[in-house]
Amino acid sequence: FPMYYISAMHAHVLPAMLGGASCVLVDTTSPREHVALLERYRVSWAYAVPSWWRLCLRVPQLSAASLPALTRLAAGGAPFPSDLQAALRERLPATRLFDVYGLSETHSPGCIATDDDLRERPGSVGRPLPCMEAEIRDDDGTVLPPGVPGQLWMRGSLVTTGYANDPEATAEAIVDGWFDTGDVARIDADGFVFIVDRAKDMVIRGGENVYCAEVEAALFEHPAVTDVAVLGVPHKVLGEEVGAVVRLRPGASATAEELRAHVGERLAAFKVPAHVWFREAELPRNPAGKVLKRDLRDELVSEP
Repeated sequence: FPMYYISAMHAHVLPAMLGGASCVLVDTTSPREHVALLERYRVSWAYAVPSWWRLCLRVPQLSAASLPALTRLAAGGAPFPSDLQAALRERLPATRLFDVYGLSETHSPGCIATDDDLRERPGSVGRPLPCMEAEIRDDDGTVLPPGVPGQLWMRGSLVTTGYANDPEATAEAIVDGWFDTGDVARIDADGFVFIVDRAKDMVIRGGENVYCAEVEAALFEHPAVTDVAVLGVPHKVLGEEVGAVVRLRPGASATAEELRAHVGERLAAFKVPAHVWFREAELPRNPAGKVLKRDLRDELVSEP
């Protein structure tokens, strides 16, 4: 994460300084160099976006033999797919994994899934931190029962007091101390939070909601897929269709039909991508590692 990203400064650098710990500031876009730094400085806690850890898996030195000090590895900023967790556990069997969910408005962490949580509740981002609360509401603001998806709201000492010089945006996002995350989620009976998708990262196909993260997770389960981004494609009748930009593993092969069948075995038919693009180059990302879907859409999709 770049230093201006709140997770880097607020959740890592400042706590390290206050606790008297060493903090390795990484200035490289090379997974090989990053893994070498983990080894050289005997890093015990490492945190990055999931896509970065997927790239690091290409480096043979990401292993228990090379990184015996790495006791904890965390991911955040995007969904942490189960296949990626499995690959990391295979390489680093003694390293405990964590999934961190949060936003700039919650000063990074809002929920954390521990290693045990990830094993026992696949797909969960854990429970809210002790200083935070979470609840699910519908569009009218009514609190929904456990298991029902809706808008995720959070309250607690980590929630910002507002946006600088923008009282209207503050009043819209924060109501009675509760912050509207803009994410669609559900909370189970034990208080574990499951992020379904970003409300803005949802395809509405003929009135049916398709959460991009759900389709991406299904595609990541295919052994030939190393990276993927799902987005909406304009359609004159349906409004939108589901599209997927796929990058295959080196030496692997798969057809669009195979990938559609793979998704169809796991999800409803209306969630199966109608369009599949294969891409050899890396998917475009911002400095925090998140896929720039708008750039992909502008590159690949023309309005109907």
